[in-house]
Amino acid sequence: MKRVVIPELLDTDAGTPEEVADSLADLEMFNRYFGGVGTMADLLMSVAAQRKLKSLSWLDVAGGQGRLATRTVAALNAGIMQNVFAALLGTMLSGFLIPRLAAMFEWRATFFITGIPGLICALLVWLYLREPAREPAATAGPSNTTGLGALALLKEHNIRVCCVISIFMVAWFIVALAFLPIFFQNYRGFTAEQAGGLVGVTGLATLFSGFLVPAWSDRVGRKPAMILFCFLGVVTSLAALYFNGPLWILGVLLFIGWSGTGSFPLFMGVVPGETVSRSLAATSMGFVVCIGELIGGAAVPPAAGWIADHTSLAAPVIVVGVCAFCAGVAALFLKETAPRKVAALAR
Repeated sequence: MKRVVIPELLDTDAGTPEEVADSLADLEMFNRYFGGVGTMADLLMSVAAQRKLKSLSWLDVAGGQGRLATRTVAALNAGIMQNVFAALLGTMLSGFLIPRLAAMFEWRATFFITGIPGLICALLVWLYLREPAREPAATAGPSNTTGLGALALLKEHNIRVCCVISIFMVAWFIVALAFLPIFFQNYRGFTAEQAGGLVGVTGLATLFSGFLVPAWSDRVGRKPAMILFCFLGVVTSLAALYFNGPLWILGVLLFIGWSGTGSFPLFMGVVPGETVSRSLAATSMGFVVCIGELIGGAAVPPAAGWIADHTSLAAPVIVVGVCAFCAGVAALFLKETAPRKVAALAR
């Protein structure tokens, strides 16, 4: 240990730079190996070298957006922001809590209770979210689209493909979450606790795939990652319908199938943002999400419920599988946008 015992050394101007460095040497070593400081320092040095810069501004280093994130870890950042904490609180924990709340207060009251976290989030956004600084129009980069209207975005091939994928994957996600708990209890004969545990596994899958899949796409490309994990969504339906083995194996299969949620940050954010200019990135992302929610989120689930009323509870689960398969087919038509792959193809 090199720590120098100097009272309030770091709280005052006392001590030479050498004494301060010696005092923090052991803490720096610990953080380098266990706190991610070394990894982050290596990342920043690598980015600075690639951009031929001797220093990086604070905005460059800041986490989720900007040119640094766009060129290096854009998909990873998007995955963490969109999926990780939403999966931890919104899917995994809710899978365990909601059946128990329903047993205590009945389902109608439970539906109202589940809206409380959304109101809390809205309040926190209103209180604490700060608008990021806008770049001057001259430095925003050339526009890759014609016109500023949302419909003009449909002239871009990848935007059209992402809209189609969004429709099917949003439908896959919402129909599965809405009907799987009921399907497991009323069709497969599981208890409420077992059904809640299986739904909780899907949240765990989203937690990991939400950042691992986008990070992997930074290396292998957006298109291969989206094709693979959209098609993997079919496993959710097949496992729920046909697997009759041990419950823990069913949970593993659902984990594999639900890793399809790792494609969401890609088709909803990363690919649209990389397809158009930075000035239209937010518009393109919002447009893809809007189309997916309007059709896949608002139209398909009622249709799946109507089919279930006239057939059986297996019908919505079949719809889940069909939606994932169609999304995988649509992903085959994407054009690669990952900077690393695009640069490799241009050589």
